[in-house]
Amino acid sequence: MAADRRYLGNPLRDGALDWSAVFGYSAAWILTAPSVLAIGRIAGGRTVMIVAWVAAAAAVVVGLVNAIADGLGMDALGTIYVVSFLLALMALIPLAATVFRAKLKRVAGLCVALIIGIGLFPVGGGVIVLLSLASIAFAPGWYARRTGPTANEPTID
Repeated sequence: MAADRRYLGNPLRDGALDWSAVFGYSAAWILTAPSVLAIGRIAGGRTVMIVAWVAAAAAVVVGLVNAIADGLGMDALGTIYVVSFLLALMALIPLAATVFRAKLKRVAGLCVALIIGIGLFPVGGGVIVLLSLASIAFAPGWYARRTGPTANEPTID
């Protein structure tokens, strides 16, 4: 975008804003990967980690391809961006389900908030993503507590 000669107006101002938007969005996707892996580690289990790795890998690809495609004007990578974006977004759905099955309802709620925030990103969903990830960064213990029966509570079979 910033390298596109069709832009009119003040090229220094418009170019700097375009570059910061593109690379900020790309960085957000790349930083989503360790967050998704942290969710997988909190929940534990092989299935959860496999789904978390798929989502994390797709998020890194989204960030890198967006930086290259939009930042450097390589429009041919658009298809790879769309496929990896959809894979990253859709991988969060089974991640939320597996985390919910592991009786970590708060972490599952975090996954749902990420899905909603990413889906609504063009209209302010970034705020939802930011608040969700900030909450797990500042209060990880709150998410680690299981919401199901504990060792002190009897279970009903």
